[in-house]
Amino acid sequence: MIIIDEICKFVNSKDIADYLGEIEYNFSLAEASWLIYQCKHLNLKEKHKEWEHLIENTFDWPFETSESKEPSLHRFLKRYIETENRYLKEFTNPDGSIYHFSVNVIESNDLDYIATVDCFYSSYENCLQAAKEYCKDFQEPDCKSFRIKMVKKSIDSSDEFKDRLDIYLNNKFEIESIDAYGIPEEDLNTLIAFDCMWFSFPTPFKKGDIICGRHSSPDLCRGPMVLECTAPEYYKEKNRKGRDISDMWMMGYFQSDTGEIYSETSNDNYMDFEYYPIEKLTGKQRILIALSNYLKDEIDISLMVKAYHQILLEETAHDNMPREFTEEGLKLAGLR
Repeated sequence: MIIIDEICKFVNSKDIADYLGEIEYNFSLAEASWLIYQCKHLNLKEKHKEWEHLIENTFDWPFETSESKEPSLHRFLKRYIETENRYLKEFTNPDGSIYHFSVNVIESNDLDYIATVDCFYSSYENCLQAAKEYCKDFQEPDCKSFRIKMVKKSIDSSDEFKDRLDIYLNNKFEIESIDAYGIPEEDLNTLIAFDCMWFSFPTPFKKGDIICGRHSSPDLCRGPMVLECTAPEYYKEKNRKGRDISDMWMMGYFQSDTGEIYSETSNDNYMDFEYYPIEKLTGKQRILIALSNYLKDEIDISLMVKAYHQILLEETAHDNMPREFTEEGLKLAGLR
């Protein structure tokens, strides 16, 4: 038996998790398994444990992806866990390979960047210890979080993606996931199965809501957006389903650094979105508030266009305000 509260805790978005709990959504076994797979706060061992719990406490069921059909989800999960553990064991066995790592750093202002390290190591243990030492600099107040990518590569291979394994570790140095390249087709089909699934979960969001991917950072098609429609709504209107995880998006309006509004689908999965605090929309982003209210039919297009024009003029004037003078000097010049 699938208990709703037990599955809701795997949803990355608190707003969606709360909503699914309120409507007592009836999760399928495939949906529950996929939510465990994409859960951001579970490490690899914890995901395996949750899948094993599902196997022990649910009736088995067939399922299909965009690439394959499986007669037993229980057997698939067991095969998936075994495959990941096998490649994880292979990753920790040096066997004449080299290791290196990089760090995805997320700063307190939500900007992120990749810190590359031009060093190579003879074992997983040595590489991990070096990563721990390196990441001490990213545990200061101005660093929000970090994620480590560690690569194992055959020394004599000239093909970048042959004989290569990647693992990802969280800021507690726990293994989150593993990617394998140049592996047998059967293993590859197992490891990509969850990404070949598509689901239509209900969400609390409505047209005009200002939302943001929970794990997003300000970038193209990222950051706060004004919702036009969700993927489930779009595909329902088209009377068809999405193909895989890449079709689980939000469609709406984003804003560039210059204040320009553009329509696009999100980079983030729609199950990661939450309401964006309106008090955080300052400067040019105030335009998103006007656009939101227009899409909700709370203001007409005339007021929307005037607000867009006025806010851009105000922020352009602010951006071009002389910085080299004191406040007193600006007042004497009539600029304050």
